[in-house]
This record gives sequence, C-alpha cells and structure tokens, in this order.
Amino acid sequence: MSEFKGTKGKWYVDHINIRRNKYNVICTSIRTDYDYSFAEVFGCDEKAKANALLISKAPEMLEMLIFLRPTFKGTKTGESIEQLIKEATEL
Repeated sequence: MSEFKGTKGKWYVDHINIRRNKYNVICTSIRTDYDYSFAEVFGCDEKAKANALLISKAPEMLEMLIFLRPTFKGTKTGESIEQLIKEATEL
C-alpha cells in the first residue's frame, strides 16, 4: 500500500531572509516545542521559492497520483504513475 511518509498537513512558503535567499516551508499541522515543523530552502530568489513551493505541494501531488492510478492501470501512463508513487513512498 502506498502511504505518504512525510509530514502530513497544510504546508506554505514563508520568505524569511531576503539577503540570504532563504525560505522556510512550514507545516501548520505539526507543532514542536519551539515552532512549527519546517524545512529551509536556500538558493537564488526565484529557484528557492520554486523549490519551496514544490515541497509544499508534494503531498497533494501524491494524493492525485494515487487517485488517478486506477484510471490508467495497464497503460504506459499507469506504469509511470506506479513508478512515481513507489519512488515517493519508499525510503
């Protein structure tokens, strides 16, 4: 069974330090003793923001692949979907 092993919840991109081009990708459903669960993304402004946005959308994209899997079963597209799901859910 394919199950998302990452942090579940609504993620959003928060621009933290414009001088260092650092973004935090924050999950609002997981709260630690100090702050919300987050990942830091560094890089040039445009790329860092794009990578942070992609991270925030990953759980939703995986859900959509799992939803579409039966529709494309037995096709080349279905094989690609299966492979993507496998890669996204196996550590």
